[in-house]
Amino acid sequence: MRKSDTTKKQNDVFKYVIGFLVCIILTIIPYSLVMNESLTGGKLLYVVLVFAFLQLFIQMFVFLHLGREKKPLYNTVFFASTFFIILIVVVGSIFIIDHLHYNMSPEDTTHYLAQRENISQVEGQETGACSELRQNHSVVIKDGEVSPIITDANLCDTLTITNNDDETREIAFGSHPSHDSYAGEEEISLRSGKSETITLSVEGTYSFHDHLDPDTYGYFIVSE
Repeated sequence: MRKSDTTKKQNDVFKYVIGFLVCIILTIIPYSLVMNESLTGGKLLYVVLVFAFLQLFIQMFVFLHLGREKKPLYNTVFFASTFFIILIVVVGSIFIIDHLHYNMSPEDTTHYLAQRENISQVEGQETGACSELRQNHSVVIKDGEVSPIITDANLCDTLTITNNDDETREIAFGSHPSHDSYAGEEEISLRSGKSETITLSVEGTYSFHDHLDPDTYGYFIVSE
């Protein structure tokens, strides 16, 4: 065997090992993000998709030698066509599932949509949405603390949460690490200096916290 052939094989083995290790890392990172709930919602979906596509390209070019064929690039053309077809199917499926989730799903989501569209009745039946909004209650997050930590309110009041810290706050309802929703509200992303207002249209005692910093938490009590 010629020396050049031996060197080429050694280089190929080295590339396979590196590609294998990189693929393992690209699998472990999104797995950890999901299991530790470091990210949630749309951000988690986008990050997982990015890692999936990175791993796809590494496997195609390192292990399947895509684009290295000496004759016409039939494999490359077929792969590109297949890739775009799969991309259309995946993106279309996500769009359809998301659309169904917000239009045909659980009661709290229907309640949320009714409130957002100001639909308090449908054919004489109450939807649970508030036809009139009452008092506004303000909660401020500063230096990782919520003030006031407990808010007493009545049905159809509103609650405004303001983030006065430098970092973005990912406000989730319920206690960490399990999350609930409140009247269809799943998660609120608050950048520094920004506010978000929710309508208190469901009775009960509820808690909220920063998903990225569970020590930042508060409560609100909604009475009739």
